[in-house]
Amino acid sequence: MDIEAAPFARLARELSSYGDRAATVEAIAQRAVGTLGCTRAAVARATSEGYNFEAATDTEVLPTIEHIAQTTHQGPALTALHDKTTVLMDDVAQETRWPEYCAQLAELTPVRSALVFYLELDGVPLGVLAFYEDEPAWFTDDRIELGAVFADHATVALAKAAEHDHAQNLAIALQTNRVIAEALGILMSTYKINEHQAFDLLRLVSQHSNRKLRDIAADVADTGTLPEPTSRLRS
Repeated sequence: MDIEAAPFARLARELSSYGDRAATVEAIAQRAVGTLGCTRAAVARATSEGYNFEAATDTEVLPTIEHIAQTTHQGPALTALHDKTTVLMDDVAQETRWPEYCAQLAELTPVRSALVFYLELDGVPLGVLAFYEDEPAWFTDDRIELGAVFADHATVALAKAAEHDHAQNLAIALQTNRVIAEALGILMSTYKINEHQAFDLLRLVSQHSNRKLRDIAADVADTGTLPEPTSRLRS
């Protein structure tokens, strides 16, 4: 199969342009269907229960597939995540690896074949990209090859999104640390207490008001005082 480089170059630029993971997975799922021509596609991530679809191209069949996988603990997506490999389910009626999963899939959905790619870059797991089709034996060698190329681009885009999210979280953490440090300094100066006592004041106000500690610190930094009377908290 001849795969033209130019369209995939444009695709790579597009998928890497969305920034955070949430937007990136939505774009990957939608573009996956358009690229391969299959009926449905989804991006999933491992969870303690197995996996969940972060992005899916329909709101009826794919959630059903997700539920079947979670209740049976079977299926191509779980196998791809567990074995870190590409998994093809050619025909649900002939498949023997996941009997409970296949029985429910055939009964509850129109899906008859699936192709799932495990996504990983430099040893960092990024989830799976799953294609689903209502026809058995739909994933020919050419379509599998095309799906593999798309999955490679999706992997790079998700890795870039992970870097973006990490940078955003780091920036938030640094800003939060600065705000907390400023609030501690104000409390230490105002109440003539040490750093540990000042932090305890922030923590107590946070607990009593059911607000995050960084939000209390921001109030202190903005106003110069705690948002609740301190006498009761220090007694």
